[in-house]
Amino acid sequence: MSKGTVILLSVLLIFFVSQIYSQERKPVPLFATVHLGILNTDRENFSDNYGSNTGFVFGGGLGFQVSSSVALVFKATYFHKSGVPLIRTYSYNYSTGTTTLVSEKKEGTAFYTQWLVNAGLQVFILDLNQFIMLGSGGILYSVVSEELNAPSLSYSTSGKGVYGYFLGLTIEKEYKELQLSPFIEVQYNFTRSGIINALGHYGGINVSLGCKYSFHQ
Repeated sequence: MSKGTVILLSVLLIFFVSQIYSQERKPVPLFATVHLGILNTDRENFSDNYGSNTGFVFGGGLGFQVSSSVALVFKATYFHKSGVPLIRTYSYNYSTGTTTLVSEKKEGTAFYTQWLVNAGLQVFILDLNQFIMLGSGGILYSVVSEELNAPSLSYSTSGKGVYGYFLGLTIEKEYKELQLSPFIEVQYNFTRSGIINALGHYGGINVSLGCKYSFHQ
């Protein structure tokens, strides 16, 4: 995350905290989350190198309850995948102008890691009897490292950053006596690859199970 983004988020956090203290004179509710799930990436041809577009993710986050219905949320999610690249060989017929697939084979190694860092707002939507529904959205910063090695293909990139946005929907069950709230969350991450020289999108949809611990009630 850039220095300017960090400064902006810090200023916003200080502003909200100061408003709560000045108006209500009570501690700011703070909570932490952990989550584990799967991500279906939007990367084009990702399954050719890694077998599928889906892999496991895990991560954690922090939240600051600005009011009873709005919270500032920060979350980081880690995605890792390894595989064997699929190499395709084609032949071109100059007389007809057509391309024909000659062979397909898997060879070499491929490694992919990605951090998805989200910062935004989480808002109360609906009370579902024993559960509550929450919506979230904000900015996304994605850092990608990838290395492909094969006899006919070699590629490496490290620490490539891409900006975008995210939207999420969470269903949560609160246990006030334990200060714990297990939840299930569906989130879509969209990256704007046009901001930098990057091919395709580095986002995707992830479904996670997690738990929130509230430090203050």
